[in-house]
Amino acid sequence: MTAVAPRQAPPRFPVCTHEKVRGSFTIRVKGVDVVRTSSERCPACVQACAEQCSTTCAVCTRPIVPGMLVGRSGRTDFPLVHDDTCVEDPNDFCGQWGEGRLIGLHEFNPHKYEPGTITLHDVARQQEHHEHRHHH
Repeated sequence: MTAVAPRQAPPRFPVCTHEKVRGSFTIRVKGVDVVRTSSERCPACVQACAEQCSTTCAVCTRPIVPGMLVGRSGRTDFPLVHDDTCVEDPNDFCGQWGEGRLIGLHEFNPHKYEPGTITLHDVARQQEHHEHRHHH
């Protein structure tokens, strides 16, 4: 009988060993200038990762690059929006865009968000549920 290898997370973008930059710098992704702040990668590696791992905002169609906070759009074709500028309801916040995937709220901050928390709407429901249980 053959052992089945466990499903593994997509490989992380290679570790950058180049000299880092302090402060902010601009990269170009899908023809759009995107300002990034100092990172664990040099600007060239941030650029390469962003080109391979970005997605598109449902509202402004500008790229969402790794490290940006995101909200849910309610659309299936472009499910995410920039959390700071394009989200209609702040409670639609759902995490951070990672290297080609969403880092959900629980993974993003496990001490603050319970497993299964999709958006801040869920946090409000969980608080109401806990308050309701404690009043009975």
